[in-house]
Amino acid sequence: MRGLLGWGRERGCERAYLVVVERNAPARALYESEGFVQAGAYHYRVRNVTER
Repeated sequence: MRGLLGWGRERGCERAYLVVVERNAPARALYESEGFVQAGAYHYRVRNVTER
């Protein structure tokens, strides 16, 4: 991840965004350890096709 961020920085990128589900605690901890902070949230609604 650091390599990819460095590569982008060398090419003029100033920001990076990640998307991770809230229940993925290991990924969230990794991203937070690299300086990422939560900037927003999504709420998805999924229709259960077995219900009629």
